[in-house]
Amino acid sequence: MKKLLFYLSLPAVLLLGINLYNYLTVKRFDYDKKIESLDIKVDFVELNKQFRVDNIEKVFDENKKIANYYFGEGDKNRTAVVDVFKKMYENEEFASLCVDVNKEFESLDDFKKELTYAFKTLKFYHNDFKIPTVYTIISGFGTDLYVDEDIVIVSLEYFLSDKTKWKSKKPQYIAETYTPQSISTKIILEIVKRLVKFDNENKTLLNHMLYFGRVSYFSRVALPKVPEEVVLEYTQKDFQYLTEIENVIWNFLKNNQYIYSDNYMVIRSYVGKSPFTQEIRLDCPGNIGGFVGYKIIKSFMNYNDCEEKELLENSDVQYFFNKSKYNPLQK
Repeated sequence: MKKLLFYLSLPAVLLLGINLYNYLTVKRFDYDKKIESLDIKVDFVELNKQFRVDNIEKVFDENKKIANYYFGEGDKNRTAVVDVFKKMYENEEFASLCVDVNKEFESLDDFKKELTYAFKTLKFYHNDFKIPTVYTIISGFGTDLYVDEDIVIVSLEYFLSDKTKWKSKKPQYIAETYTPQSISTKIILEIVKRLVKFDNENKTLLNHMLYFGRVSYFSRVALPKVPEEVVLEYTQKDFQYLTEIENVIWNFLKNNQYIYSDNYMVIRSYVGKSPFTQEIRLDCPGNIGGFVGYKIIKSFMNYNDCEEKELLENSDVQYFFNKSKYNPLQK
């Protein structure tokens, strides 16, 4: 009898699922049109193609925002900074780096289009979001990325493809997530971290997991064509591995009673960038708590008809967790 009732109810469940999918698809399409129609202008300044030994001060004078960043208040560091830039551009090896960078990034049209849509999305969901000026530079492997509410500075050499000889000094597991396709993602992640509310009173691992999850999921809303592994800052291989052992990871965190742990070392071990998680296996990537946090938020969004804006404004982690119906053991 129970089996008969199950089969009788199955069509209704499937129909409900199809209707919900169609509703959410139409809703998403409607939002996309509204986002695309937003009239915003993003200023992109390709300083990587402007700086030369003989025009450094002129370029800084024409770009006050980045000049303020480098020179400091009252131009107190102007002379020292200009001298550093001149020596850098006189260096033959740096000149070779510039040639390779400008060759690979001859056109930034795709990047500009992707980031403009992402900024429109952030403005759509968070009206107070201020559109920053975006500068691309070659810093000689200085700071890779700087983001504040007024400016974004991208050192393009960090994002060169593997076919070049240039390598940063970042650890391999971090450096391999810097690709020509990941520039927009790195920028948006930094901005969204500031927009998503964090419950400072909740000291648990779960709070940190779901903060990471909400940041990652909302970043994918702003960058819909970017693969999950890029937003979560994994290689495709590492992301696939974590996906295959997701139930193992969840059992590990749950059985060791880490989910509601407020131990700082537990949080540090399982949320945030790290080369591996030796408690699982030496070849298991790091940030397993962040990975599961993203999966929980993804499950929450699949099961609930809610606005993406809620991910920014609601910091109640127990609400997200309970309504996510997350259970990788059923997969």
